[in-house]
Amino acid sequence: MDLRSIRHRRAARPCRNGRWPTVRPLAGAVALAWALLGGAATAAGADADADTEAAPTAPGEERFTALTLENDLFTGQGRDRWYTGGVQLAHATEARPPPRWLQRLGRLGAGLDVGEDALWGLSVAQRVFTPADITDPEMPPADRPYAGWLSVTLGIAERTPDSLGRLRVGLGVTGEPALAEQSQQASHELFGSDEPAGWDSQLPSEPTFQVAYDRQWRLQQGRLAGPLQYRLNSAAGASLGTALTQAGTGLAAAVGQHLPRDYGPPRISAVPSGSPYFDSAAAAGWYATLGANARLVAHNLFLDGTVFRDSPSVEREPAVTEAYAGVVAYRHRLRLSITWIRRSEAFTRQGEAQAFGVATVTWAH
Repeated sequence: MDLRSIRHRRAARPCRNGRWPTVRPLAGAVALAWALLGGAATAAGADADADTEAAPTAPGEERFTALTLENDLFTGQGRDRWYTGGVQLAHATEARPPPRWLQRLGRLGAGLDVGEDALWGLSVAQRVFTPADITDPEMPPADRPYAGWLSVTLGIAERTPDSLGRLRVGLGVTGEPALAEQSQQASHELFGSDEPAGWDSQLPSEPTFQVAYDRQWRLQQGRLAGPLQYRLNSAAGASLGTALTQAGTGLAAAVGQHLPRDYGPPRISAVPSGSPYFDSAAAAGWYATLGANARLVAHNLFLDGTVFRDSPSVEREPAVTEAYAGVVAYRHRLRLSITWIRRSEAFTRQGEAQAFGVATVTWAH
């Protein structure tokens, strides 16, 4: 039977039992994060004058490592449904020249002005998707299917005084090799949550290939009032591949003290997706950010079903929007951030928007 032909006869059910058993771990994590953020913000006021903008670190001297976690645990809801969450480890460097083929691909394929001193790097990410009710062992035809995606991405970036352009090429795999089932089961055993029961119906194994380009611009930056500064950024990007084909644009505003040269912390599942890069020469500071983005989606394997094999699917929404707010604090070579996102429905029977949070730690070394 071609599972694509299944007609959706019932709406997605609300999650009944997929909640985390207690909010204490969340409260502790948030309290710790806010303590760290507050410490950096206090240091910002003591270490530097608000009128002084630090000079950027000279090219060729920096490496950046970023760990990013996305999960609705950070919103206090703690429900595993739809986009359950993701984890990404990224590393970028200027200390070593990128491969020559990557330089040529950046110049010829994306028009980037890149050479041996370009910022480039590698990231490894895992994403997990489930229906609304993880306690139901049967595949709900009206809800999005269980799916996992494990990917490795190589990218190169062009930095100018007011923009950051990037080209990324990635390979990945869906299905059992993505280890999404094991990842979710391990986290639920750790927190004592309900055991997910429907992973036998997850999307089958299939290789993925992605090419993505995005550019972020600093539109304006200046003094707002007293020690506060402001910054306006815009961004646009697109990806083409067997997993995701989409294009998006966004606008963000930041207000804070001693704004560093950065383009927002990394995101796993966004267009555009931030960057590990930030100016660690700025001694310390903080900022609050508010933004929105929108994207048109032509293909989403995790909703449309796998490309080369028959699999479950749901009707995808052609446009997805996001609104977000966050706090970023940095001190010398460490940047911490927490961002809260509200994303519109990704498929027609979803019935409501989804909220989740992103926590990122970035180290310049």
